[in-house]
Amino acid sequence: MQAKSLGFLAVITVFLIASPTKAEETLSGSQIKDTIVGKTLKWKKRGSDPVQIEYKADGKLNGFVPGHGRSDEGKWWVEGDNFCRQWSRWRNGKKSCTVWTREGNKVKAHKEGKFTGWSAGI
Repeated sequence: MQAKSLGFLAVITVFLIASPTKAEETLSGSQIKDTIVGKTLKWKKRGSDPVQIEYKADGKLNGFVPGHGRSDEGKWWVEGDNFCRQWSRWRNGKKSCTVWTREGNKVKAHKEGKFTGWSAGI
């Protein structure tokens, strides 16, 4: 009886570890716009300073790193279901596009099928 109980417990444990706790939804281009236009999101990544980004309706961006005084401006747009942005100075002014997902009250950025580590509360 004890062996059966341990086996059942092992199966349940594996199932719980392998199952996601929340559904992650990939955002469409229009959902990305609805999520950010006119808002300021605070992006966080482990090991990096948080970045506050303001997304204006006209496609302009303002970015600020609290406590460090670093800031930049740029532009954002949507290509299909990808969020794209280009800063004036940050990231050497290079264009970058990411896929966004939503999990509860958080959005996450993904590039080339992998989570970038950056997420923001919405």
